[in-house]
Amino acid sequence: MSMKIAAVQMVSGPRPDENLDRAEARVAEAAAQGAELVALPEYFCLMGLRDRDKLAIAEPDGDGPIQRRLAQIAARHRVWLVAGSLPLAVPGDADHATNTTLVFDPEGRRAGRYDKIHLFRFDDGERRHDEAATLRAGHAPLALDITARDGRAHRTGVTICYDLRFPELYRQLATPPCDLMVVTAAFTWPTGQAHWELLLRARAVENQCWLLASAQGGLHENGRRTWGHSMVIDPWGQIVAELPEGEGVVVATLDDQRTAEIPPHVRIVAASIEPEEGAKTRRRRGSIRQGIQGPGGGEAAATGECPGGAGIRRSGREHFNAGAVAGRRAGIGERRRAAPGVDGCSATAGGDCNGIAGRDGEVGVVPRAGGVSA
Repeated sequence: MSMKIAAVQMVSGPRPDENLDRAEARVAEAAAQGAELVALPEYFCLMGLRDRDKLAIAEPDGDGPIQRRLAQIAARHRVWLVAGSLPLAVPGDADHATNTTLVFDPEGRRAGRYDKIHLFRFDDGERRHDEAATLRAGHAPLALDITARDGRAHRTGVTICYDLRFPELYRQLATPPCDLMVVTAAFTWPTGQAHWELLLRARAVENQCWLLASAQGGLHENGRRTWGHSMVIDPWGQIVAELPEGEGVVVATLDDQRTAEIPPHVRIVAASIEPEEGAKTRRRRGSIRQGIQGPGGGEAAATGECPGGAGIRRSGREHFNAGAVAGRRAGIGERRRAAPGVDGCSATAGGDCNGIAGRDGEVGVVPRAGGVSA
């Protein structure tokens, strides 16, 4: 079974109405080519002249002209619309919004909401940018069933831009397995040139699923240049369709047969990782911090420095093995797949600080023998 999917690439400006008109024109173009699912890029509705411009158009959840227009676009063109992203208001906090992807079904009904979890931050001494100055990070990953016209349900994970650097988020979304991961982004030119394709193909191969990446791609009125290269990647990591720069659409067919053709000797098989007999774990209360500074004020991760950007501060009760978290700056702690309450991204043994955290009051497990060094 198969389903056509499409990524819209835009060079959005500071006027939301114009951006929405251009977005709908591209959705119509994709639908005319048979696309059943269409993804819009991060900040399709606004690339402001100043960082705080997004706060002026932030809408309350479930109401507002942008959300109404998106529902109309999905219904008018009879597509699943992954609209990522737009700012939604944070109740009681006029200084922050969420960076949100909304998913609408072909009837125009909202099917899902995802707030960007990992917030970008850098400071090289000359330039500084911190998304957390105007954004509130999300905490709940989103995967949902997208039902094609042939009746087949395709489990689809949704992520935004900087999330791409955190593989454990994708691994969580892939449990149970996803048929498709969607990435909406506005990657900068330097980081896009260096890492965009590399990271996208890695996420597709790691999770053996299709990947649809919708990006901003060009020189914007605010002077910013985004990388573009919207693309579709198959589960073997091959680029099926790509648009390097400028506005347009890329369309490809999500073919279940391509997934089935993955050689058996490299096919990922779900398996439980059990601690060695007699292994001891260390219980830790409090918070596990990911990134440099999360919305709760977390600093460096408890398991080592986090050169990655801002992320989430999670609380609760986690079980960690001392040997799995000590001294392995580039390592990734494996988790026991049967552990209850895994949610989001949190502490591992170093590098990007990606791993698994328990929800409040629940438990995540890292076995003594589970660490894998890079």
